[in-house]
Amino acid sequence: MVYTAYAAALRHSALQHYSQELVPAAVNTRGAGDSGGDDSGGSGEQSTVAMPGLPAALTRAVAALRRAAGVYSYLADEVLPALSGMGAAASGDRPLELLPAAARCMQQLSLAEAQALVAAMAGLKGMSPGTQRALHAGCVSLFRAAAAAAQELAAVAPPGLPLSDMLLVRFLPSATALHAARSQVCLAREQQAAMEMGQAEAACEESLRLLASAAGCLDKRLDPAAWLELIQAEQATCSAIRSTVQRDRLAITFQPLPKQPPDALTNPAIRVVPDAFQPEVVVPRAPPASAENKGSCTLM
Repeated sequence: MVYTAYAAALRHSALQHYSQELVPAAVNTRGAGDSGGDDSGGSGEQSTVAMPGLPAALTRAVAALRRAAGVYSYLADEVLPALSGMGAAASGDRPLELLPAAARCMQQLSLAEAQALVAAMAGLKGMSPGTQRALHAGCVSLFRAAAAAAQELAAVAPPGLPLSDMLLVRFLPSATALHAARSQVCLAREQQAAMEMGQAEAACEESLRLLASAAGCLDKRLDPAAWLELIQAEQATCSAIRSTVQRDRLAITFQPLPKQPPDALTNPAIRVVPDAFQPEVVVPRAPPASAENKGSCTLM
């Protein structure tokens, strides 16, 4: 339980690091980047300059999530399997957090969230659309791995302790679709710069479809309103890009739309791995050598 609490504290510290810095900067970046055709990345540089503490906050958040992933990996591989045959755990009467599958699920989720922060930093720094596309594709791979781990956890969960629908049904599918949509937007910018307006418009259409799917996974009554607002902001950005691309396609290049949307998830770039965790060996201090302690007992 101590290691589980430590990993949860690391995740909470990561949230504290970026919640006060990343959200306002991301909103400002999206608002400044809705022109649809500028790939220079200037808005990201302006946001970073306006909030000089943002890069350090993101770096600390990513480090905390990687550390948490390492602790969860240690729990899943070393600690929790050894508890499976002890006491009440042997009969299956134990909470979800003591199941190895739960630690594995949280490990994958922590890595996916860390990768998402890396992708967000790439956008704020104004990196190339190709780099951002690969990073968001890496997010999709990691969120899919987290979803698979969550399914495994749901399969072994004790009766009466089902896995939260917020994680399994809403958050993970929505996050996967959101980053897939962002990959398509980055691909659209790449194709726009290469004057491949047909491919760019098809990528925008696929992005809007994925964003609609992400919004459909949410429950307005239960989920935070900020989740839906984020998706709606992404939809506005993508619609603006599509309008620009479609106008150029119909008036300048006369290129047809492809029959299938382009694949934006090829060659994903995963830039996060668990920070290996190994607890330090604690050696108790030897009792003091004194004539008064005849029984060699420190308490005596």
